[in-house]
Amino acid sequence: MSTLTLDLVDPGPVLVPNTSGTDGPLIDQLRDQCGFVIQGIDWVCRQFGFDLIGAIFDPIAGDYDAVDAMASNWAVLGQGLGVVQANMASMARALPEVWGGEAATAAQGRIAEFSEGFAVQSEGTALIAAAMQDMLVATKAVMELVAELLSLVDEIVLKVAASVLGWAKEIATGGASCRRVISLVNRAIDAIRTLEHIIPPLLQACATMGKLMKALRVTFQIASAGTSYHNGDRVDDLADAAY
Repeated sequence: MSTLTLDLVDPGPVLVPNTSGTDGPLIDQLRDQCGFVIQGIDWVCRQFGFDLIGAIFDPIAGDYDAVDAMASNWAVLGQGLGVVQANMASMARALPEVWGGEAATAAQGRIAEFSEGFAVQSEGTALIAAAMQDMLVATKAVMELVAELLSLVDEIVLKVAASVLGWAKEIATGGASCRRVISLVNRAIDAIRTLEHIIPPLLQACATMGKLMKALRVTFQIASAGTSYHNGDRVDDLADAAY
């Protein structure tokens, strides 16, 4: 009988969870982009326990850093499943070297099925990670745009408040700066609304992929149960023959 030679890879080093996202706390990064006036008001508010900029961005971002970490962990899981799939494929290829016959062929087929299942799971987890990253990219882009618009509002307020001439000009132009501020705020609101068209389809894609993963897991469980039942019968036959 030949000696089985296998080159298997330990998935352990790949399966290292991430406890925080790669971008860090996004809202803290955006504080500096909102302008001096808004930063100053935010600083005063935080002395009294109220986070003004957080209140503006939290409804858009949610727990951005935690979701970023989750997306990274889905990607890590996909890599780990890919390693397991490669190991199963190696076992299926190597089996005929040391085992022949109908039972060997059946075993090889079953291992190949499991390998294919792990490949599907690996691809599925990678797609979920990609969808979550797409949501994060869209959310970050909108938040950066809102921060930039707030910065423009900040500049307008500084110009108007800088001197009596600024207020006189504002009165003479019929509140042009105020209208510009309103326009910028409306643009920020419109930018936030674009997420309504981006996020739901990505969430639906994640939900669909999650259902496929659950179905595949159930298939694995049924296959394992059938194999265990068959093996149990064979053990009984062996016991009867021996005793």
